[in-house]
Amino acid sequence: MNVIEKSGLNKLFSKALSPIIKLLFKDVKPESKLFDAISLSMAASLLGLGNASTPLGISVMKEFAKDRPNEYTATNNMVMFVVLNSTTLKLFPSTIAAVRQNNGAANPLDFLAASLVASFVSVTTGIILTKMLGGKRYE
Repeated sequence: MNVIEKSGLNKLFSKALSPIIKLLFKDVKPESKLFDAISLSMAASLLGLGNASTPLGISVMKEFAKDRPNEYTATNNMVMFVVLNSTTLKLFPSTIAAVRQNNGAANPLDFLAASLVASFVSVTTGIILTKMLGGKRYE
């Protein structure tokens, strides 16, 4: 994280992902550290670096937790962030490619098109359902 901040990549990721983050997390200010953490977590997930995304995701959830009405309720932002991290769009699923290469696959990336379609559908479905059900009160 420190290397990314010192190199300025966090600002680059924030700028590139800002239209999406602004759309999904309307009350997060673009100049905040929370916005940077969300963008870095999303960038790590896009690149298939789930282990790098985990500490960022924890810090994002801790920040979102400050806005909860009580300790038993998740905010809409918390739910959206969990959905995005669970259904993430992976542009380069590096872990799967590495496992396939280590097990002798002739072309370790031949699954990439199917993976992109499946992850796009899962992310889109997750976002739509989260937006549809967000804010509903259940007893």
